[in-house]
Amino acid sequence: MFSIRSKNRDDLISFLKKNNISTSVHLMPLPLHPLYKKFKSKIPIALKVWKELITLPLHPHLKLNEINYINRKLREFTL
Repeated sequence: MFSIRSKNRDDLISFLKKNNISTSVHLMPLPLHPLYKKFKSKIPIALKVWKELITLPLHPHLKLNEINYINRKLREFTL
């Protein structure tokens, strides 16, 4: 996995999706998982950071031109 942070995570996910780049949100604070919800932990910083995380494509078959395309689109979004 390759995760980055973006204060506009949901907008970035939509932008990348429109440009045929699949993303996801893999990481989640443990107290949000069903098994741990009963502990009701206070985790304001973890929740803030979690809402900014996005996982980008990363796999052995990713080609250099695909990596460059993803990078280009990320820079385009931030401009």
